[in-house]
Amino acid sequence: MLKRVISGLVILAIFLLMMIFMDTPLLPIFISAFSAIGVYELNNIAKVKLPAMVLSIAMAAVIPFWAVYGNYFLFGQIIGLYVIAMLI
Repeated sequence: MLKRVISGLVILAIFLLMMIFMDTPLLPIFISAFSAIGVYELNNIAKVKLPAMVLSIAMAAVIPFWAVYGNYFLFGQIIGLYVIAMLI
């Protein structure tokens, strides 16, 4: 039970930091970091092999920046290449 309370407090602190930096360039950095950590944890649990894991973590880290600053035409093409690479 104590572990859940500590985890909740850590998530609350992270959420408050994200709310403070809402309209700054730091928000995509926070979202990118949490996305990469989440994808790493999922890949670790699923026992994904190293090349696919690196590619997945890289895409999870880059997508928040493309959503804010990116070219959407190029974004679609790169997502398509990512899907093809994951199918190989």
